[in-house]
Amino acid sequence: MTASTAVSFRVRFYSNSDLEHVRQILKESKLRGVDSPLHQMMRAEFTKPRAFIAYFLSIVGLIFERRCSTLWRRCVGAVLASSGVLSAAFWVLKVRSDFIKFVHDGLADDVSAIPQHYQMFSPEGDENRLLPTGKNAFWVAEAYETDSGKVTDIVGCIGLDATTEPTAELRRMAVASKYRGRGVARLLIQALVQHARLNAIEDVFLRMSAANTNALAVYQRFGWVIIERNSRYKNVDGHKLNLTVSECPL
Repeated sequence: MTASTAVSFRVRFYSNSDLEHVRQILKESKLRGVDSPLHQMMRAEFTKPRAFIAYFLSIVGLIFERRCSTLWRRCVGAVLASSGVLSAAFWVLKVRSDFIKFVHDGLADDVSAIPQHYQMFSPEGDENRLLPTGKNAFWVAEAYETDSGKVTDIVGCIGLDATTEPTAELRRMAVASKYRGRGVARLLIQALVQHARLNAIEDVFLRMSAANTNALAVYQRFGWVIIERNSRYKNVDGHKLNLTVSECPL
């Protein structure tokens, strides 16, 4: 594909051959880049109350260490300064470790068995293609050359888990970083909402990192509202959002 080739996007049901693409998109979208949830969580950590406590300890410790003449006060200063630095480093590393584990657990959970978890089956004679058997479903977005129709890349994914009836859960929403801002998220959410309407699903909830402000803005634009703010879920601070399907503008 050349730089001048026009590219369009479309959404289809997940196929068995999409697994590695989906894994890569989910991992990259959560852990890499300045707009990733991990990067945003790390930035947010530096402005939390516990971070300011660490800064205060470090500053007080440095003042004691440099301005006090007695040895014991300088030692106290050194301990305070070290405690502040170590405390800040501990929380940054813990938040990072917890979120990476959260992402990897997800890749080993439903993502490793999408056909089974989302109850999709292969029609006779086509082992690669998958179709939903009920309310659950999983989709991918693909980029294709507008003129030729040739598929060039898998660029996003989204899942709907209706085992939580009477509501359903939006899961594994991700768009590859180089395709963000080009309407891919809208297409994925539109496919999910249309499927929910066809299957008489009234509400769709989701859980997301509290630090992922970019994704929060996208969900709110399409009708999700926060119903639980800054709740703890699998060692990650997050929000729970809900969409009344009938109120979605898509």
